[in-house]
Amino acid sequence: MISLYGYVPGKDIEIIFTGLRQGEKLHEELFNHDERIERTTHPKILRAVPNDTQLHILEKLSFIDIAKEVFMKDLYYFLSKQKKT
Repeated sequence: MISLYGYVPGKDIEIIFTGLRQGEKLHEELFNHDERIERTTHPKILRAVPNDTQLHILEKLSFIDIAKEVFMKDLYYFLSKQKKT
């Protein structure tokens, strides 16, 4: 970035290496430890495949979302039919 502005690192602008700051990472973890990693047709792209337990949980969450939508529609319908007091 310094060079892009026409400066010379270490000459025009002093650079001080301070090391890692608290909480700073040396590398990023791209995959979860229990995911299966698969290659794709592109040599530099990998795909994370969740294990069966994760898929089962995702399916349950999807079912819960659908059930919530149905419940809310039924609740709105029921409340709209009630007499106001």
